[in-house]
Amino acid sequence: MKDFDPLTHLTRGPAVFDAYPPIREKTDQARDKFKEYREFCCALVLRNLGNPYVVLENPDVMLGAMYGDSGFRFPVNKQTGIGNADGMQRTFLGRGKMIRPNWSKPQNTIISAVITLTIIRPDYQRLVEMIRANPHKEIDDCEAELRTALPTYDATVTLPRVLVWHNAVARVRFPANLFCGAHDSHFGILGVDHDVTFRGAKLPSSLER
Repeated sequence: MKDFDPLTHLTRGPAVFDAYPPIREKTDQARDKFKEYREFCCALVLRNLGNPYVVLENPDVMLGAMYGDSGFRFPVNKQTGIGNADGMQRTFLGRGKMIRPNWSKPQNTIISAVITLTIIRPDYQRLVEMIRANPHKEIDDCEAELRTALPTYDATVTLPRVLVWHNAVARVRFPANLFCGAHDSHFGILGVDHDVTFRGAKLPSSLER
């Protein structure tokens, strides 16, 4: 079997960076602060104030920071050196902060969840969706169509959004019914597949997660 992490093993280009360390550093700090509150539900709340190298809304990054670098595993013929793409599976690799692959005991059970505070521009997102679906249509025409379909359309409106990343090995579970707004999302973990346990009713369709 061969492992591959697309987030930290990028080969070339100016955008090469490791997205995990900032989140893992905050996780370590929170675990130390919460040590005396083991019997309570504790959550680490994160917000990006503009750093382009901090990624707090991507499931591969957030869950990868918690459970191990997000990647893929696929079988390789040892004689030919050829990999079998049909056997590729998602997996978590090393460096996880809650539990690490092949470990029998969790590493961090104090933090019940990691919470991302962010914003969303729902009407702007819908405009982007329409432009992508109709690449030959003028942007003004797309906006006009949306204004007809949505009388309250305003691409400049921003709304708060909460993403809850549940810790599957937490001593105290984070409440599943907390932060369930129309634009919020909750993520659990089922095996190594990202499990969306709640999706706000008004999230644009392009935001599958």
